[in-house]
Amino acid sequence: MLSANHHLSYPVKGDFLIDDYFFKFGVKTKSFSNKNLLHSFVANDDIEIEFNNKIPLQLFGFLY
Repeated sequence: MLSANHHLSYPVKGDFLIDDYFFKFGVKTKSFSNKNLLHSFVANDDIEIEFNNKIPLQLFGFLY
């Protein structure tokens, strides 16, 4: 769904690069090892609200 209006790629760090935003997908304990990455987010399946750079995985379901 995002590829129609955005550039998607697979970066060295993270799971997806959407435009200039890095995303990792995983469990609550997963985080970026390098905090210096700008616009880096972790999409977790164990949380219900966002905090710091972690967002709920189910929000990606609204993109469809």
